[in-house]
Amino acid sequence: MKIIKYSKLKKNKYRVLLDDDSKYDFYDDIILKYGLLLKKELSKEELDKMIKDNSSYEVYEVAATYLTKRLRTKYEVINYLKKKEYSEVDINKAIAKLEERKLINDLFVATCYMNDQINFNLKGPYKIKDELEKIGVSDEIIEHIINFNDPRYQENINKIIEKKVKANHKLSKNMLINKIKNDLYLLGYRDIIIDESLINVDNKGLLAKEYQKLLKKYENKENRDYLIKQKLYQKGYSSEDINEII
Repeated sequence: MKIIKYSKLKKNKYRVLLDDDSKYDFYDDIILKYGLLLKKELSKEELDKMIKDNSSYEVYEVAATYLTKRLRTKYEVINYLKKKEYSEVDINKAIAKLEERKLINDLFVATCYMNDQINFNLKGPYKIKDELEKIGVSDEIIEHIINFNDPRYQENINKIIEKKVKANHKLSKNMLINKIKNDLYLLGYRDIIIDESLINVDNKGLLAKEYQKLLKKYENKENRDYLIKQKLYQKGYSSEDINEII
């Protein structure tokens, strides 16, 4: 088969036109590997091998492009390639080449991810651990990088508490503490002992306001005090504080 023409395409490709009017798009690495720019003819065997190698190289290029968008784990790259229905052989070749060129490094990815989640999203170690597991990071790497005593976690807890207190100033102190504990749990903090001194809530002032509202609402009820106590208790006020105000 005679080579009639070469055309430079985008994305590092060349189009090769043969004398039977067939066209093939090859990556420039394949062109160089087979010295195609110096050849005038191709045998059927050479063409078949080039097509096969080009297909394998395409998987690598697709994976490399996928990695330019953001850091990915090996697990994420493999799943991405599988969804595109590439062969397992070509996927394995691409992954090996990416690892050889240090374009896939789960330890680096996991460390960067962990630091971003701590510094920017205020997440706790258990939440980060779960998320790393979901993107295929090994237990060995997770155990290596996560330090449950990292002082940044306590700093984040204090920031979260301060934020929640400002956003939920109408809640009773007990309800606010329970809400904060639940929010911290969802963010990946476990067995947290909240220093109540961090929660500056005028509990008595809020209780007095709630009491006045309920007093007006139930002023004509015979069991007024009982109803008020029940409502205040449901709002999270302690029995001691309720008895003191009624």
